[in-house]
Amino acid sequence: MTAPLMIGVAQGKPNGERIGTVCTILPMAYVFLLIAEARAAD
Repeated sequence: MTAPLMIGVAQGKPNGERIGTVCTILPMAYVFLLIAEARAAD
């Protein structure tokens, strides 16, 4: 789900600035989802 978004962003602005932002935000969102799933499981 996030892979096509990341590819699209990388193709849209390949100067590295946007890619760095995505690489910062995606792990944070991933951790947030893991925490949300763990809370939902409890």
